[in-house]
Amino acid sequence: MCRHLVWLGRPRSLASLLLDPPWSLRRQAYQPRRQDRGLVNADGFGVAWYDPAVRAAPARYRRSVPIWTDASLASFAPVVRSGSMLAALRSTTIGMPVDERSAAPFVADRWCFSLNGTATLESLRPLLGGGAGAGIAVEPTCDAVVLAEVVLAALLAGQDPVGVLDAVVTEVSARDPQARLNMLITDGERAFGTAWGASLCALHEGGLAAGGVLVASEPLDDDPRWTDVPDGSVVAATASGLHCRPLSALGASRRR
Repeated sequence: MCRHLVWLGRPRSLASLLLDPPWSLRRQAYQPRRQDRGLVNADGFGVAWYDPAVRAAPARYRRSVPIWTDASLASFAPVVRSGSMLAALRSTTIGMPVDERSAAPFVADRWCFSLNGTATLESLRPLLGGGAGAGIAVEPTCDAVVLAEVVLAALLAGQDPVGVLDAVVTEVSARDPQARLNMLITDGERAFGTAWGASLCALHEGGLAAGGVLVASEPLDDDPRWTDVPDGSVVAATASGLHCRPLSALGASRRR
């Protein structure tokens, strides 16, 4: 399992979410509170952030080392500010590589993708088909890379983000009932996420989320205003608010 978050709102430093809170992403790398598989998330990390005055596509920084060991991040994160960012920690599934290209966020054009979860490569390969992907990787090195290829290619083709995420969860969970598929995507103005087999929560206009919306695998502090996204849901957010609805796969799983 992994940890990730997305922020949309007033410009703020990367450090204000990745490093500074009591239960920041850095602390979740070695002491997650809502992770029921794995004890640490030390197999890499990444962050992507947007500056629309410069370009539509995000900047990105990824490493294959634990986030707490990276002195460069600790140096620039307090001075880099953005009104939209997506960050992730990685905990690999056994047999999958520990390298930078397998670490989220994955980026194609203006879109970013992250996965907190796991699925068998056998259940994912049919998604690739024979069509063109998003150009992230030639070989499907891990579950997150395959899902990123599929989701980002669909988004670049103009498909509805909620529909894309819903369809992926439905198809993969039918082939792999044990799959955990918490995905986050953003284009810097909107964010979408799924809760399928792992925790996801949100905070809006209060505490750490003053001036925006924060969606994360788990709370970054003990603010009682954090709310849980129900398992089996897809969430859509902008800086002004968010809403969620059940995933189609939830109804299918209840019928089985």
